[in-house]
Amino acid sequence: MEYELATLRDQLAGHAVEIGEAFGRRLDYSIKSVKKVDKILGEIHREYSRTKDDSGLSGIAIEFGAYLIKVLEQHFGTGTWERHHPELGSDTFPYYWEGRTLFPYAWCEKRIFDGPGDNVWVKFNALVVKEASKP
Repeated sequence: MEYELATLRDQLAGHAVEIGEAFGRRLDYSIKSVKKVDKILGEIHREYSRTKDDSGLSGIAIEFGAYLIKVLEQHFGTGTWERHHPELGSDTFPYYWEGRTLFPYAWCEKRIFDGPGDNVWVKFNALVVKEASKP
């Protein structure tokens, strides 16, 4: 199962890069690119707020969640991505890293549906970048 998710993660992250290109933003797996992810998700949120059409948006959230995991792993080491969380349930896609449980998929989904108060960069910076730089 872990191998399948790793393969799927790579494919999903690639789709996020393609979506980024469609929005005129190059996603290069750098830490700074997470700010671009937030801007893209912000544009998607504005469209969702206007239309209330949620078709395909959970799929976009999982693609960007996979992208965030790829950025994390490229810069801060690997963890384990699973499909289900024992307490939160099915299809929550927890990511276990450095003794923490992160939910990049949920971060992206909340950004799309709830707006700028759920800034993905703020979460990534606080829970990944700053934690990784602690001694």
